[in-house]
Amino acid sequence: VWLNSSFKNNSLYDDVLHLVYCDSVLLKDLVFKNAFGDAIDIDISKNIKVVGSKFNNSVNDAIDLMQSNVLIENNFINFSGDKGISIGEGTIARINNNKFVKNDLAVAIKDGSRAEILNSKFLNNKKEIHAYKKNWQYGSGGFAKIENSYFEDDLINIKSNNNSVINLNNNEFNGKKIFKGKNINLN
Repeated sequence: VWLNSSFKNNSLYDDVLHLVYCDSVLLKDLVFKNAFGDAIDIDISKNIKVVGSKFNNSVNDAIDLMQSNVLIENNFINFSGDKGISIGEGTIARINNNKFVKNDLAVAIKDGSRAEILNSKFLNNKKEIHAYKKNWQYGSGGFAKIENSYFEDDLINIKSNNNSVINLNNNEFNGKKIFKGKNINLN
């Protein structure tokens, strides 16, 4: 358990907080500001919870996931230079009640990863959702189910390619939808 901590302006290493081979870790009420690379990098871990935290101005990703099982809930993620949340390499992620504001890409799902995104807000990001295959070793792209979420921007960019699937159910869109690629299902 790691609670009520603040991290800012790191400059020596890429990741502010890096978890590897961990099980049953709770990261709650943390603040990350001006991360030099990723704010949190989670690799090959399970039962990880990132709850009630704030991520501001990460140069790279706010949260980067690889081969992990993670719950990301009640967080505020803004001004990520690359991705708000990068879900890769066979990760299973449940993302509930998060707010993504002005990130380059709010959420990426790739390389055999699965994400369930619920009750979240996407506001004025350059790109909202992108599912794709990057690493040939994982065989497929990303799979996302997005429900009961709100998207607002002049252009709402959702993209799926390389054997990926995005299912959108019961979401609200305030802006022009730009859906690119195959297997984007809107209900």
